[in-house]
Amino acid sequence: MIYGLDTLGGATRALLAGLVLVPHVGLRASTWLLGAGALALAAGLARLQEPDAHAPAPAPVPPAVLKKRNRAKPMPAQPREEIRLSPAARRLTLAAFAVSGCAAMWLETGWNRFFYLLNGTSVSSLAFVLAGFLGGVGLGSLLTRRRADTLRNLPATIAFLQVVIAIGGIFVFRARETFERAYLNLFQETAGEGAFFFQIFLLLSGMVLLATLAMGANFPLVTRLLTQAESEGTKDGAGSALGRAYFVNTLGAVAGALTGEYLLLPHLGFAGLIVASVVAYLLTAVVFVSQAPAGSRRRQLVTVGVLSAIALALSPLVLPFEPPKSAVYYHGVRDGSWKLYQQANSEMTTIYRRQGYYGQVSVLSVPQADALFLKHNGKTDATNLAGDNYAQLMLGHLPMLLHPDPQRVLNIGLGGGLTLAAVLRHRQAREVVQVEIDPLVVEAARLHFREANHAALEDPRVRMVIDDGRNYVDRTRHRFDVLISEPPNIWVAGVSGLFTREFYGAARRALAPGGLLCQWFPIHEMSAADFHTALRTLSLEFPHSAVWTNGYDAIVLASVEALPKDTFRVITRSGAPGVAEDFAGIGMSLPQLARMIENPRFRGAETLAVAPGKEINTDDRPVLEFRSARNLYRFAKHPEQRWLTR
Repeated sequence: MIYGLDTLGGATRALLAGLVLVPHVGLRASTWLLGAGALALAAGLARLQEPDAHAPAPAPVPPAVLKKRNRAKPMPAQPREEIRLSPAARRLTLAAFAVSGCAAMWLETGWNRFFYLLNGTSVSSLAFVLAGFLGGVGLGSLLTRRRADTLRNLPATIAFLQVVIAIGGIFVFRARETFERAYLNLFQETAGEGAFFFQIFLLLSGMVLLATLAMGANFPLVTRLLTQAESEGTKDGAGSALGRAYFVNTLGAVAGALTGEYLLLPHLGFAGLIVASVVAYLLTAVVFVSQAPAGSRRRQLVTVGVLSAIALALSPLVLPFEPPKSAVYYHGVRDGSWKLYQQANSEMTTIYRRQGYYGQVSVLSVPQADALFLKHNGKTDATNLAGDNYAQLMLGHLPMLLHPDPQRVLNIGLGGGLTLAAVLRHRQAREVVQVEIDPLVVEAARLHFREANHAALEDPRVRMVIDDGRNYVDRTRHRFDVLISEPPNIWVAGVSGLFTREFYGAARRALAPGGLLCQWFPIHEMSAADFHTALRTLSLEFPHSAVWTNGYDAIVLASVEALPKDTFRVITRSGAPGVAEDFAGIGMSLPQLARMIENPRFRGAETLAVAPGKEINTDDRPVLEFRSARNLYRFAKHPEQRWLTR
């Protein structure tokens, strides 16, 4: 019971932290609040253990009541087949329980990554998956608690559960199209983000429910089997058996988390991880059914064998498994219908796909349009289409045109490498440090975007650094003339750290005197208040800024000092070989470029002087992360509500 309640408590804490505490209270206050709650609970439990010296002694039981109790007939116990485990069989059972814990984490890791592709990588999405997993496990444990003492054949029941987990685990991956259809239907028919998110949580939880219920039932039954076999009726023996069972299962879970994340998925992909999980569970089923009493063993072997055959038939060993090409949570809701979403996917051919430490990186080709799309967890992060690359080219060219002598450049975020290519068009750049957290993005850009980025990664001026952009800026001792920040969307978990006041403070320290920061904002996913919060946050470290936007992306150029103004330099540099070619590719002539630079859409100080509010985005309270996650769906459903459309 304690295990089930504790696991359900974990599910509740996941939802509470991801949806309430961090967004509204902040990381620091949430930590203190939860810590204080844990201490208060500990103090209360300790108080309950103290004997009450003033409590009255229990009243003696009247003789008549004792006589009546002694005459009462005991309830007939359900006959249970005798279970005897030899020391070797006990060790084998413990080993099987460890493998079961390992396979559970393989499945959980695979589900988590799979739902990256279906529901995104926002904090709320991750909280939904974790809560659905823990909730099912906790519920399964509680539902089994009363049955554990009445089951006649514990080993056979446990073996049956292993195969059910395997089948339920495969079902999650096979239900992809059902989830995508349901997702789009809910998106179209549900009013309000809150109701939509709640239904998505129920949908995710329902997909994993069969497997997680069986996982939850697994723990109390296995521990009951081991305590029956080892305790020999003594309290100490039962406690020792329970402790060993818990230890080996936890050890297996730790091994599963590490091997699933760092070995199976990166090297074998989803198909390999599914097969490994299924095989592991089927092997544990064989071990447990072998512990069943001899009289029923043959019958149970037939049952487990039939179910195992079904599991293997559904696995990628027989039926190929293909992860989604495009994210329904991002592109599907914009396509507007299941038919259009399917049509868009059918036009794409996967030419590169790998699972890495940060999710799936893929490159898809649309031969009819001679187009390439680099996708990270199903969301397009780069293309080779000139019309889609306004932001990437402007991020690279603007600071290089305006800075008097931009010799050292730091660029955060590679994508397809087009911003890096734009920087390298300028002969003033002598050293460019390119920081990218995901090595698979670098590989994809090098292999498939070489023509689009003009082989930028082969330029001797480029020094590639595989690192988190925030960590690099925090630690670097180098000073740069230009710092370009082009991270993923703010709602992606962890990315908000590249939009906070603390980051901008580190960026200011990383810039040489007169240095320029060039920051990208996904203005299509921001309300006016969100944009003012973002600009206000940046202005605390960079008081001088200007904003250019095409209504979809915003490029902010910021400096500690007044921004440089030299129209002659801009015109001269923009006419250099390659630079003019890039601007022509996005339909911009040099006179148009000069007018655009002289007339930004916003100037930071002027905009903030009339903007209401004082809120800023910080590491402790990353408000933009959670608001942009809601805006992702709000503006997809109601594009007319976007505050800036051109």
